[in-house]
Amino acid sequence: MSQRSSRWINFVLILVILFCYQEIALARSGDILRYQAKVEEADRLAKEYERQMAQAENEAYLAEIRYGDGTFSGTGQGFGGLVEMEIVVENHELTEVNTISAAKEDAAYYEQAIKELAPAILKQQGNDVDTVSGATFSSKGILEATGQAIEKAEAARPDDIELMKEREEDLHENE
Repeated sequence: MSQRSSRWINFVLILVILFCYQEIALARSGDILRYQAKVEEADRLAKEYERQMAQAENEAYLAEIRYGDGTFSGTGQGFGGLVEMEIVVENHELTEVNTISAAKEDAAYYEQAIKELAPAILKQQGNDVDTVSGATFSSKGILEATGQAIEKAEAARPDDIELMKEREEDLHENE
């Protein structure tokens, strides 16, 4: 074989090798692009998941808050007359149930009723509790009065925007 033909063969071989290398590089760049697209899709899905989780947490937080903070009072008809009660709300939870006035109530029946109802109201975070057997009318007066006070506390509940600002402040304080 002549030197000229061997050069042509070498030249053709180099061209074939370069062509194969180019095909491999193109295939790999396609793989890289597909991989990058999958990574971007996974990132997008992760961010969407985080957004949905944060939204669900916010909705659950807002659903739990029923009351505005403060002291609220109400009156109800007991056995002997009007019963005046107050509730105290701190951090959007009922923390105290107090008697303001029950002057015309029979002390024994009233004490029996308030002794059971106050803890039950705090535990339930509302006045959806049963009356006390044997002190039904005093119980009804207490529940009516605390019901009025609870309605006032519900009306004083901050709007959702204020509550979310409060929540963000709390989260930043705890960091």
